Amino acid sequence: MERLVTDEAPTTPPSSVRFQPADLEAHLIERVQARAPRSTVDECIARLARPAAALTTMFTTERPGQFPDYTKEEDTLLAYALLFFPQTWARVRFALAEAIDVRGFEISNDRPARVLDLGAGLGAAGLSAAQLLIARGGAPSVQLTAIDRSAAALDSLRALASLRLGSLRGIDVSTAVGDLAHPANATIRRGAPYDLVLASFSLNEAFSARDDADATRWFRDLATLVAPTGRVVIVEPALRTTADRLRRVVAPVIVEGALHVHAPDLHGALAAPPEDERFRDHEVRRW
Repeated sequence: MERLVTDEAPTTPPSSVRFQPADLEAHLIERVQARAPRSTVDECIARLARPAAALTTMFTTERPGQFPDYTKEEDTLLAYALLFFPQTWARVRFALAEAIDVRGFEISNDRPARVLDLGAGLGAAGLSAAQLLIARGGAPSVQLTAIDRSAAALDSLRALASLRLGSLRGIDVSTAVGDLAHPANATIRRGAPYDLVLASFSLNEAFSARDDADATRWFRDLATLVAPTGRVVIVEPALRTTADRLRRVVAPVIVEGALHVHAPDLHGALAAPPEDERFRDHEVRRW
Protein backbone atom coordinates (compact mmCIF):
# COMPACT_ATOMS: atom_id res chain seq x y z
CA MET A 1 0.00 0.00 0.00
CA GLU A 2 1.29 3.43 -0.91
CA ARG A 3 1.24 6.46 1.31
CA LEU A 4 -1.97 8.28 0.44
CA VAL A 5 -0.85 11.87 0.90
CA THR A 6 2.17 13.19 -0.96
CA ASP A 7 4.54 15.89 0.23
CA GLU A 8 2.62 18.32 -1.98
CA ALA A 9 -0.73 17.74 -0.27
CA PRO A 10 -0.40 20.39 2.49
CA THR A 11 0.03 23.11 -0.17
CA THR A 12 -3.25 22.22 -1.90
CA PRO A 13 -5.81 24.89 -1.01
CA PRO A 14 -8.77 23.70 1.09
CA SER A 15 -11.14 24.90 -1.64
CA SER A 16 -9.66 22.48 -4.18
CA VAL A 17 -11.38 19.25 -5.14
CA ARG A 18 -7.92 17.68 -4.77
CA PHE A 19 -7.55 18.75 -1.16
CA GLN A 20 -6.97 15.86 1.27
CA PRO A 21 -6.75 16.46 5.05
CA ALA A 22 -3.12 15.69 5.83
CA ASP A 23 -3.72 16.15 9.57
CA LEU A 24 -6.41 13.48 9.51
CA GLU A 25 -4.17 11.02 7.68
CA ALA A 26 -1.39 11.75 10.18
CA HIS A 27 -3.75 10.87 13.02
CA LEU A 28 -4.72 7.59 11.34
CA ILE A 29 -1.09 6.66 10.75
CA GLU A 30 -0.37 7.33 14.42
CA ARG A 31 -3.13 4.85 15.28
CA VAL A 32 -1.64 2.29 12.90
CA GLN A 33 1.84 2.69 14.35
CA ALA A 34 0.54 2.49 17.93
CA ARG A 35 -0.38 -1.14 17.24
CA ALA A 36 3.28 -1.99 16.55
CA PRO A 37 5.46 0.77 18.08
CA ARG A 38 8.76 -0.88 17.13
CA SER A 39 7.88 -1.08 13.45
CA THR A 40 8.36 1.62 10.84
CA VAL A 41 5.34 3.42 9.48
CA ASP A 42 5.65 1.63 6.14
CA GLU A 43 5.85 -1.75 7.90
CA CYS A 44 2.75 -0.93 9.91
CA ILE A 45 0.82 0.13 6.82
CA ALA A 46 1.99 -2.98 4.94
CA ARG A 47 0.33 -5.10 7.62
CA LEU A 48 -2.99 -3.65 6.54
CA ALA A 49 -2.63 -5.05 3.01
CA ARG A 50 -4.57 -8.21 3.81
CA PRO A 51 -7.66 -6.53 5.35
CA ALA A 52 -7.51 -3.91 2.60
CA ALA A 53 -7.55 -6.64 -0.05
CA ALA A 54 -10.49 -8.33 1.68
CA LEU A 55 -12.43 -5.07 1.68
CA THR A 56 -11.67 -4.47 -1.98
CA THR A 57 -12.91 -7.94 -2.90
CA MET A 58 -16.07 -7.48 -0.84
CA PHE A 59 -16.87 -4.12 -2.43
CA THR A 60 -16.19 -5.19 -6.02
CA THR A 61 -16.62 -8.89 -6.81
CA GLU A 62 -18.30 -10.47 -3.80
CA ARG A 63 -21.03 -7.83 -3.31
CA PRO A 64 -22.82 -9.68 -0.47
CA GLY A 65 -26.54 -9.13 0.01
CA GLN A 66 -25.82 -7.78 3.50
CA PHE A 67 -22.51 -6.04 4.02
CA PRO A 68 -20.83 -6.94 7.34
CA ASP A 69 -19.77 -4.23 9.77
CA TYR A 70 -16.14 -3.82 8.76
CA THR A 71 -15.51 -1.15 11.40
CA LYS A 72 -15.62 -3.49 14.40
CA GLU A 73 -12.08 -4.83 13.92
CA GLU A 74 -9.34 -2.22 14.38
CA ASP A 75 -7.14 -3.44 11.51
CA THR A 76 -10.07 -3.53 9.10
CA LEU A 77 -11.26 -0.12 10.25
CA LEU A 78 -7.81 1.38 9.75
CA ALA A 79 -7.41 -0.29 6.36
CA TYR A 80 -10.74 1.19 5.33
CA ALA A 81 -9.83 4.60 6.72
CA LEU A 82 -6.49 4.77 4.91
CA LEU A 83 -7.58 3.23 1.59
CA PHE A 84 -11.26 4.03 1.06
CA PHE A 85 -11.81 7.16 3.16
CA PRO A 86 -9.63 9.32 0.83
CA GLN A 87 -11.43 7.97 -2.23
CA THR A 88 -14.88 8.79 -0.90
CA TRP A 89 -13.61 12.16 0.35
CA ALA A 90 -12.42 13.01 -3.18
CA ARG A 91 -15.34 11.64 -5.18
CA VAL A 92 -18.07 13.54 -3.38
CA ARG A 93 -16.12 16.77 -3.87
CA PHE A 94 -16.31 16.56 -7.67
CA ALA A 95 -20.11 16.33 -7.62
CA LEU A 96 -20.49 19.04 -4.99
CA ALA A 97 -17.99 21.38 -6.65
CA GLU A 98 -19.95 21.07 -9.89
CA ALA A 99 -23.15 21.97 -8.02
CA ILE A 100 -21.44 25.03 -6.53
CA ASP A 101 -19.42 26.25 -9.52
CA VAL A 102 -21.69 25.33 -12.43
CA ARG A 103 -25.19 25.11 -10.99
CA GLY A 104 -25.02 28.02 -8.53
CA PHE A 105 -25.45 26.13 -5.27
CA GLU A 106 -24.57 28.30 -2.29
CA ILE A 107 -25.36 28.53 1.40
CA SER A 108 -26.49 31.62 3.23
CA ASN A 109 -23.54 33.02 5.17
CA ASP A 110 -25.68 34.10 8.14
CA ARG A 111 -26.22 30.62 9.60
CA PRO A 112 -24.61 27.18 9.74
CA ALA A 113 -25.30 24.89 6.80
CA ARG A 114 -27.27 21.74 7.60
CA VAL A 115 -25.90 18.56 6.03
CA LEU A 116 -27.32 15.03 6.29
CA ASP A 117 -25.04 12.07 5.52
CA LEU A 118 -27.04 8.84 5.07
CA GLY A 119 -25.01 5.65 5.44
CA ALA A 120 -22.17 7.80 6.72
CA GLY A 121 -19.75 5.10 7.85
CA LEU A 122 -16.62 6.88 9.06
CA GLY A 123 -17.96 10.15 7.68
CA ALA A 124 -15.72 10.68 4.66
CA ALA A 125 -18.50 12.04 2.41
CA GLY A 126 -20.12 14.21 5.05
CA LEU A 127 -16.89 15.66 6.38
CA SER A 128 -15.56 16.33 2.88
CA ALA A 129 -18.77 18.03 1.78
CA ALA A 130 -18.92 20.08 4.97
CA GLN A 131 -15.32 21.22 4.57
CA LEU A 132 -15.92 22.18 0.94
CA LEU A 133 -19.09 24.11 1.77
CA ILE A 134 -17.09 26.18 4.26
CA ALA A 135 -14.14 26.64 1.90
CA ARG A 136 -16.12 27.32 -1.28
CA GLY A 137 -19.87 27.39 -0.73
CA GLY A 138 -20.19 30.37 1.60
CA ALA A 139 -21.18 28.50 4.76
CA PRO A 140 -19.67 29.95 7.98
CA SER A 141 -19.94 26.53 9.65
CA VAL A 142 -21.72 23.20 9.18
CA GLN A 143 -24.03 21.12 11.34
CA LEU A 144 -23.43 17.59 10.08
CA THR A 145 -25.92 14.84 10.95
CA ALA A 146 -24.51 11.37 10.25
CA ILE A 147 -26.74 8.28 10.11
CA ASP A 148 -25.43 4.72 9.89
CA ARG A 149 -26.48 1.28 11.06
CA SER A 150 -23.03 0.71 12.58
CA ALA A 151 -22.59 2.12 16.08
CA ALA A 152 -18.86 1.33 15.83
CA ALA A 153 -18.48 3.42 12.69
CA LEU A 154 -20.29 6.35 14.27
CA ASP A 155 -18.12 6.05 17.39
CA SER A 156 -15.07 6.42 15.16
CA LEU A 157 -16.62 9.38 13.36
CA ARG A 158 -17.32 11.17 16.64
CA ALA A 159 -13.76 10.43 17.77
CA LEU A 160 -12.40 12.02 14.58
CA ALA A 161 -14.63 15.06 15.04
CA SER A 162 -13.52 15.44 18.66
CA LEU A 163 -9.89 15.87 17.55
CA ARG A 164 -10.77 19.39 16.35
CA LEU A 165 -8.33 19.09 13.46
CA GLY A 166 -7.62 22.25 11.52
CA SER A 167 -8.87 20.74 8.26
CA LEU A 168 -12.25 20.04 9.88
CA ARG A 169 -12.64 23.36 11.68
CA GLY A 170 -16.19 24.67 11.83
CA ILE A 171 -17.88 21.26 11.49
CA ASP A 172 -20.18 20.20 14.33
CA VAL A 173 -21.05 16.48 14.13
CA SER A 174 -24.04 14.67 15.59
CA THR A 175 -24.70 10.98 14.94
CA ALA A 176 -27.54 8.51 15.23
CA VAL A 177 -27.73 4.78 14.61
CA GLY A 178 -30.36 4.15 11.96
CA ASP A 179 -31.28 2.55 8.65
CA LEU A 180 -30.77 4.90 5.74
CA ALA A 181 -33.64 3.12 3.97
CA HIS A 182 -35.98 4.99 6.31
CA PRO A 183 -34.90 8.63 6.02
CA ALA A 184 -38.12 10.13 7.35
CA ASN A 185 -37.77 8.90 10.92
CA ALA A 186 -37.99 11.27 13.88
CA THR A 187 -34.24 11.49 14.50
CA ILE A 188 -33.51 12.59 10.96
CA ARG A 189 -36.51 14.91 10.71
CA ARG A 190 -35.34 16.79 13.78
CA GLY A 191 -32.55 18.43 11.75
CA ALA A 192 -34.62 19.16 8.63
CA PRO A 193 -34.78 20.95 6.33
CA TYR A 194 -31.29 20.14 5.10
CA ASP A 195 -29.25 22.23 2.72
CA LEU A 196 -27.43 19.14 1.50
CA VAL A 197 -28.31 15.45 1.70
CA LEU A 198 -25.66 12.88 0.82
CA ALA A 199 -25.79 9.16 0.12
CA SER A 200 -22.31 8.05 -0.89
CA PHE A 201 -21.73 4.44 -1.95
CA SER A 202 -24.53 3.40 0.38
CA LEU A 203 -27.74 3.46 -1.64
CA ASN A 204 -26.81 0.36 -3.66
CA GLU A 205 -26.03 -1.50 -0.42
CA ALA A 206 -29.28 -0.50 1.26
CA PHE A 207 -31.49 -1.39 -1.72
CA SER A 208 -29.66 -4.33 -3.28
CA ALA A 209 -32.33 -6.72 -1.98
CA ARG A 210 -35.27 -4.30 -2.22
CA ASP A 211 -37.49 -3.67 -5.22
CA ASP A 212 -37.70 -0.50 -7.26
CA ALA A 213 -40.92 0.62 -5.56
CA ASP A 214 -39.14 0.73 -2.20
CA ALA A 215 -36.34 2.82 -3.68
CA THR A 216 -38.82 5.24 -5.26
CA ARG A 217 -40.60 5.65 -1.91
CA TRP A 218 -37.18 6.40 -0.41
CA PHE A 219 -36.68 9.30 -2.80
CA ARG A 220 -40.18 10.62 -2.02
CA ASP A 221 -39.41 10.58 1.71
CA LEU A 222 -36.02 12.15 1.07
CA ALA A 223 -37.55 15.04 -0.86
CA THR A 224 -39.49 16.10 2.25
CA LEU A 225 -36.23 16.62 4.15
CA VAL A 226 -34.55 18.95 1.66
CA ALA A 227 -34.74 22.74 1.87
CA PRO A 228 -36.28 24.46 -1.20
CA THR A 229 -32.81 25.62 -2.26
CA GLY A 230 -31.08 22.45 -1.06
CA ARG A 231 -29.39 19.68 -3.00
CA VAL A 232 -29.29 15.88 -2.92
CA VAL A 233 -26.01 14.31 -4.01
CA ILE A 234 -26.01 10.58 -4.77
CA VAL A 235 -22.60 8.98 -5.38
CA GLU A 236 -22.74 5.39 -6.57
CA PRO A 237 -20.43 2.82 -8.22
CA ALA A 238 -20.05 3.76 -11.90
CA LEU A 239 -21.82 0.67 -13.26
CA ARG A 240 -24.34 0.91 -16.07
CA THR A 241 -26.80 -1.25 -14.15
CA THR A 242 -26.46 0.95 -11.07
CA ALA A 243 -26.86 4.16 -13.08
CA ASP A 244 -29.85 2.82 -15.01
CA ARG A 245 -31.59 1.68 -11.85
CA LEU A 246 -30.99 5.02 -10.16
CA ARG A 247 -32.48 6.77 -13.18
CA ARG A 248 -35.45 4.39 -13.17
CA VAL A 249 -36.37 4.66 -9.49
CA VAL A 250 -36.03 8.45 -9.23
CA ALA A 251 -37.98 9.15 -12.44
CA PRO A 252 -41.48 9.13 -10.85
CA VAL A 253 -40.36 11.57 -8.15
CA ILE A 254 -38.99 13.92 -10.81
CA VAL A 255 -42.23 13.73 -12.80
CA GLU A 256 -44.21 14.53 -9.64
CA GLY A 257 -42.05 17.62 -9.10
CA ALA A 258 -40.80 16.62 -5.64
CA LEU A 259 -37.20 16.74 -6.89
CA HIS A 260 -35.55 18.49 -9.81
CA VAL A 261 -32.62 17.15 -11.83
CA HIS A 262 -29.50 19.32 -11.89
CA ALA A 263 -27.06 16.71 -13.18
CA PRO A 264 -26.16 14.80 -15.19
CA ASP A 265 -29.10 15.97 -17.35
CA LEU A 266 -28.74 19.73 -17.57
CA HIS A 267 -32.23 20.37 -18.97
CA GLY A 268 -33.91 19.23 -15.75
CA ALA A 269 -35.40 15.97 -17.00
CA LEU A 270 -34.18 12.39 -17.13
CA ALA A 271 -33.33 11.70 -20.75
CA ALA A 272 -32.86 8.15 -21.98
CA PRO A 273 -29.23 7.07 -21.72
CA PRO A 274 -27.35 7.11 -25.05
CA GLU A 275 -26.88 3.81 -26.81
CA ASP A 276 -23.17 4.45 -27.26
CA GLU A 277 -21.62 3.34 -23.97
CA ARG A 278 -18.76 5.81 -24.35
CA PHE A 279 -21.18 8.67 -23.76
CA ARG A 280 -23.09 7.41 -20.75
CA ASP A 281 -23.86 10.49 -18.68
CA HIS A 282 -23.76 9.04 -15.18
CA GLU A 283 -20.24 10.19 -14.39
CA VAL A 284 -19.31 13.65 -13.19
CA ARG A 285 -17.53 15.78 -15.73
CA ARG A 286 -16.81 19.45 -16.42
CA TRP A 287 -19.65 20.74 -18.61
